[in-house]
Amino acid sequence: MKRVLLFVILFAVNAFPQTTWYRNPKSLDFALVNESIDIVHTTIATCDSASLTFSKTTLGQWEIALYDSAGNKVWEVDSLGNMIIDPTPPYDHSFSGPGVLMTVGEKVYFGEALYMKSDGKLWKTDADAYVSIPGLWVCGADSIAADASGKIALPGSYIRDDTWDWTVGDKLFLSCTAGDFTSTAPSGAGDQLFIAAIATSADEIFFFPFSVVEKSE
Repeated sequence: MKRVLLFVILFAVNAFPQTTWYRNPKSLDFALVNESIDIVHTTIATCDSASLTFSKTTLGQWEIALYDSAGNKVWEVDSLGNMIIDPTPPYDHSFSGPGVLMTVGEKVYFGEALYMKSDGKLWKTDADAYVSIPGLWVCGADSIAADASGKIALPGSYIRDDTWDWTVGDKLFLSCTAGDFTSTAPSGAGDQLFIAAIATSADEIFFFPFSVVEKSE
């Protein structure tokens, strides 16, 4: 319990690095020292734009959750150590799921699919050529400048972009337009069929790349 709570606090602090966290000593001591205490819901720490809470049910199960300033639950960790994410990101240009900071080789924009070149940097995918797939990363920031580091969504993320207009359940392929997804399978000679995501709503996808087949004439 102590290790899980410490990890979650560190994760929350890293998620909001430009804010100051304020600890609630009494609640934190209860959470760490006496796991049998009847806490229903208490705030462990707060910052300018988020709160970290500890909740416990009458069955003795508990969860630690991070909420944003609008009260939306960003993620939670339950008593089994499972991290549970929201499959419906609350904002345009947002994602729920695992992410990482990585360096890109060209300017990229939110929602663009990326692959890694031999220079170790991420570049926009292009289904015209096998060398520019697979797309195992997606830009998770509004934009990232060339040769700069920024937030990248990893497989297993739910991603929202309000400019999308998918049909729920569509299989989304990497497009022959650099960085794009498409619900229409590329059909040109030598094009790569790479299913990268599933549409979960008109403007949200579940990013989980899982297949590639080369088209031939």
